[in-house]
Amino acid sequence: KSKKLDNDFATICANTVKYNILTVYVGKTHEHDNYFKYKINHKPNLNRLQAFFNEWMNHASLSKSIEAVFDQVAGSIKSSKILELYGSSQAYGYYPASILGSILHGLYEQLKENPLKAREESQRWLRSVELSAVQQAHISLIYHTANVHTLLSAFTSFRFNNPEEYIRQYTAELYKVDLHFRKAVPIFSMISEAYDEYAEAATTLFEKLNERYDAFLKDFNVEWQHMLKERKFNFKEIAVKKQYDFYKLNLKSFEYKIVVIISDAFRYELGQELYHELVADSKNTVSIEPYLASVPSYTNLGMANLLPHDSMDVEKAANDLLFKIRGLPTTHNMRGEILHEVEKRSNAINYSEVMQLNQDTGRKYFSDNRIVYIYHDWIDAIGDKKKTEHQTFEAATKAQEDISKLLKKLFAWNIYHVLITADHGFLYNHTHIAETAREIPPKTVGYAQLGTRYVIADDFEGKVDGYVADMRSTTHLDTDLKIALPRAINRYRKQGNIGLQFTHGGAAIQELLVPVIKVYRQKKETSRTVSFKRIDENKKISSGSLKVTLLQDQPVSNDYKALELIIGLYADNGELYAKEADLILNSTSSSPKDRIFEVILSLNPKGSKANFCYLRAFDKSDKNRLNPIIVNDLIQITSLMEKDF
Repeated sequence: KSKKLDNDFATICANTVKYNILTVYVGKTHEHDNYFKYKINHKPNLNRLQAFFNEWMNHASLSKSIEAVFDQVAGSIKSSKILELYGSSQAYGYYPASILGSILHGLYEQLKENPLKAREESQRWLRSVELSAVQQAHISLIYHTANVHTLLSAFTSFRFNNPEEYIRQYTAELYKVDLHFRKAVPIFSMISEAYDEYAEAATTLFEKLNERYDAFLKDFNVEWQHMLKERKFNFKEIAVKKQYDFYKLNLKSFEYKIVVIISDAFRYELGQELYHELVADSKNTVSIEPYLASVPSYTNLGMANLLPHDSMDVEKAANDLLFKIRGLPTTHNMRGEILHEVEKRSNAINYSEVMQLNQDTGRKYFSDNRIVYIYHDWIDAIGDKKKTEHQTFEAATKAQEDISKLLKKLFAWNIYHVLITADHGFLYNHTHIAETAREIPPKTVGYAQLGTRYVIADDFEGKVDGYVADMRSTTHLDTDLKIALPRAINRYRKQGNIGLQFTHGGAAIQELLVPVIKVYRQKKETSRTVSFKRIDENKKISSGSLKVTLLQDQPVSNDYKALELIIGLYADNGELYAKEADLILNSTSSSPKDRIFEVILSLNPKGSKANFCYLRAFDKSDKNRLNPIIVNDLIQITSLMEKDF
């Protein structure tokens, strides 16, 4: 209405835009909202303002000026005041740095007092708001840290009745501690490199996370290994499947073509993450089980365990033990021959060789062989070197990506049955290993081989500080060799350029439990999808927008596959009153709180003039929007803005 294009007019415009965009989803105005005079009450005008702002946001160059305009020209509208009035759980039409900064600060503070609440809030922010890479990193760090604290706070101690209970507790819940810690480490590295104003808060949080994680590794494994000691490390008496029975349990009587992927050091928690990724594919039927590897939990023995055998022999060699099956050494170059002795149409090949095969050569190779072992080595190759061990978790992510790529190739070559497993797991401490956690190896008698987490010997002199086990108790070997293990998660002092953060070979549960993932690739997709329900109670639109909250009833699994939805606001004749939103209900979590999805629908100019509309959800495949599913709700549209006095 102004006739002058001057600074005052620019300020009024900027204030109006900033206030209305920030509060566009606010239903009732707070009584202490002194900016109310800028409120646009005419719905069509408010919708046009939103359309204008969306264009501004999407403009390649002008979008960069939004923050400057809001800070400098519309500085009298304090984003922090609006956040104070309406709270961090309120949805806003735009999130300036000041609001996101306050939210980040609040989440960091909340994590100290209530990790569960911080977990829920950070998860909601990650799902519902477009964030910069650094902002997303901060909230992701809070989310994963909150998960670790929440999981561990559920346990007053790690004393359980038997080894089976330790395995059950770990495979049901406690593996997630390792998973979320693994996720947090590279995220913190990104924050450290960016070093923004919240980097200091992130550093404090991360230091405490490391302390708690290291304590968990120590405390849990002290109790677990004490239980093994009580059972004299007799793995045969533990009611869980053993790695040395892998071939007999999975392949001996299996008649179909099958591929076995063995990824070095692909520990159980990595298998769980891969399982959840695979089960979300509607053509996959997937299962996962823990298998108990042998002690020492290292490559030579683990790889030998996975080959077909009823018993193994062992010879004392200068550099390491030499394992043999039917007189053949189980070294890498002989594994194909050991397989071939049992199944003529079998072979062994490296991951890199498979990835070089094209469509024709790949199909021929796998059609010529009924059983193929594919060996993948990345985590161990990176973690086992002092110079690169700090990259262990990045290597774990790449290993998962490699396996996913490999599976796509195998499925294209008509391989329908795949097993994924590992030779052993690993321990990783991000913090420096203290001198007090490095033990002097025990004195040996006769033959001896020293590893960071084990000593193999004919016998030991005097008292051993940690644990001693007969090698025959954890293997298929008929041998008198003994194994010494350091206390808890300690490392033995060993000469050479070896790493200490990443290690394996001992009897920690993270070293011993390996996943066995079975994948059956069907030709047709599973037809049954997850169901859902609307759990918000909004029956009226008074602010030009409607916030819809849906609960996915079941986790995605072999029985229920993900559902892709289209949600929108429609007239009774099907005309759109709001831009449709895509939503994929694909959570694999058993927790209902992790299966909540939110979407905000904003009325278009036609919708803002109507008295009512229908909130409808359609399967994305319903191109003509003929059959609403679950949600077909009448929504009242009010034209008057309400002020809450």
